[in-house]
Amino acid sequence: MILKGDRIARAACIFPLTQRQDLNKSLGTRHRAAIGLSEETDAVVVVVSEETGSITNAFKGQLVRGVTLEELRAFLTSMLVSPVRSRNWLGWIRSRTGGQTQSAPAVVTKTATTEPAQTSTSLGK
Repeated sequence: MILKGDRIARAACIFPLTQRQDLNKSLGTRHRAAIGLSEETDAVVVVVSEETGSITNAFKGQLVRGVTLEELRAFLTSMLVSPVRSRNWLGWIRSRTGGQTQSAPAVVTKTATTEPAQTSTSLGK
């Protein structure tokens, strides 16, 4: 579904699949659509498995699997909540010189945590 503000804007949508050929064959249509949508738009994409409850997020073509609720909350907050801007010149210089991004892998799988319910699982959807 597509959320706009605090409302559901669309449901039962068909999203664009990524055209990348270097992805793991275990990634299904849902995850390929998450990558594709994040490649073609500025959307923050969240995928939740209805079978296992495992959480995946995608942004700018990078998929992160096995995300905990706390990590998802931190990710969404960092993406959707505007930071307080510094009013001094040093903060302004840092904002202008930072932000250079390096190429990252398309899929990141989180390592297992101490709690079994938070381990990464392979999703076929």
